[in-house]
Amino acid sequence: MSERETTRLVAWSNEMRTVHRRLREALSLVRDSLDSLDSPGSPDSLDSPGSPDSLDSPGSSDPVDSPGRIEPGAFPARLPSLDEAMADLLLYCRGFCAALDGHHRGEDQTLFPAIAAAHPELRPVLRKLEQDHSMIGYLLGGLDAAVSRAAGPGELRRHLEGISAIMENHFRYEERQLLTVLESLTLTADPSDALGPL
Repeated sequence: MSERETTRLVAWSNEMRTVHRRLREALSLVRDSLDSLDSPGSPDSLDSPGSPDSLDSPGSSDPVDSPGRIEPGAFPARLPSLDEAMADLLLYCRGFCAALDGHHRGEDQTLFPAIAAAHPELRPVLRKLEQDHSMIGYLLGGLDAAVSRAAGPGELRRHLEGISAIMENHFRYEERQLLTVLESLTLTADPSDALGPL
């Protein structure tokens, strides 16, 4: 086996780690967007007295000459409205849901059959992972429905926490069971076909 072939084979395990990392980051973005629902237009908004925008008001010191001070313009002029925050949440949630679902579909349709053919002893593991995919898909549907009907932050947070807990356990189990196999798996598929379009 040439060095180039070895590099490509090992890259499958790296590809999985990278996809999992990006999905965790996407979930974090959804959570941040949800957190913004708790504070749009709050008294702590940036145009209130004592806020970072007030740094350049008369009588304040020059933020450039004050170590540790935040420079004017480092923040948006205002916090998003509730409607804008909900629109962002809807966008980020649907993007996250589509990315996670696409990742699982790629594994189920391309990656797992290749692993099962090369390592039949892993079929019970693959079945468990596919069951996890089904459960996560069901939870994603619940989150999407809650976002579509503009459910409150508490309900959305509960959906996200459930997805997060199962997704994290699933990723850890999958990595423990499959990363070594992926380092030697011969698979000529495009990574986006095997692991989703991330």
